[in-house]
Amino acid sequence: MTPLIENTVLSGPITYWLIENIVQELGEWLRVQDHGFISINIPPELFGRGGLWYVASKNGMLDVANKIVVEVTERGIPDNLGLQGLLEAKELGFRVCLDDINVTNEQLMVYARSNIDLIKIDKAVADKMLDSDWDEKEIASLAPFTRHAAINVIAEGVETEFQRDIFQKLGVPMAQGWYFSHPLSAKGLVEFYNSFNSEEGRRNSKEK
Repeated sequence: MTPLIENTVLSGPITYWLIENIVQELGEWLRVQDHGFISINIPPELFGRGGLWYVASKNGMLDVANKIVVEVTERGIPDNLGLQGLLEAKELGFRVCLDDINVTNEQLMVYARSNIDLIKIDKAVADKMLDSDWDEKEIASLAPFTRHAAINVIAEGVETEFQRDIFQKLGVPMAQGWYFSHPLSAKGLVEFYNSFNSEEGRRNSKEK
């Protein structure tokens, strides 16, 4: 969701519309495949008031809740209401992801002890890798975190092989960005997923 829409009356209705379309276009696909999942950015106003339960039960998303990751920015859970909403999402069967996270030691220690399933490393971290004076030591704290924490880590904004290799070296198991694919339609996503997970697709990914 763009900053233009966040914190406006449109954020809720647009999120409802988005969830309904995901279920209509990808619901059956999510039911039959084992490993893929869909992440949905949820605005904070849907948390803590039963809004997520309402929309999920209304359109059948609860049937594929284990294939849905609910994303919320750290800014979106500043109070107990937001935290209660995250617990509600987990009780419904969704996985919960904190988005736009930096990699300071203090933050990572907090998340390691939390009830969050995934964190997404802010795109700014990957962007900074391309600076001429960037030093790998700036994100060295990621290595012990990814090896010992129960939380899965996803690197955002990976656009080059260099960035991919650095995150891979640090033990980050997942990444997203234009290095892998530009934005896709629902049909294009299914085709990309099937191609990537074919024997030829796995071979080509290893050769990159």
